[in-house]
Amino acid sequence: MTVQPNQHQRLPKALRQTRIVLYVQSLLSIVIGFFITLLVLSLDNGTDDLTAPLLLGVAAIVLALPLLICAIKLHQRLPWVRTLALVFEWITVASGALGLLMTLAQGGVPSGILQLVLGVVVLQSLMKAEVREWFAGRATLPE
Repeated sequence: MTVQPNQHQRLPKALRQTRIVLYVQSLLSIVIGFFITLLVLSLDNGTDDLTAPLLLGVAAIVLALPLLICAIKLHQRLPWVRTLALVFEWITVASGALGLLMTLAQGGVPSGILQLVLGVVVLQSLMKAEVREWFAGRATLPE
């Protein structure tokens, strides 16, 4: 049975965890981005250049929005949702691993581990053969 990619249906069990992780990642990034932005704006005393932290806060918000859209649209079986999520998660894992290595090389406290773990969880789920088939509309996953 072939299912149309745009057809709404209950999200398979294999992807429910993925959707939750996407929501957590995007909402955390939005909250942290707003916090950084508000903190920078409240510290703006005219003497320090706060452009970089301000851009970091805004970038966190802007880059979280595609993940939030992916989480919302995941159940619609749109192939671009899987592709977009994969691209963002590969970037997340790469930047998390690089940040972790840099922190360890400098003798600091490891950070970015949560980012790395959440990215790997989503990648592992989205790269399964049955998930690829489900997004392509050629298979149904068990509920």
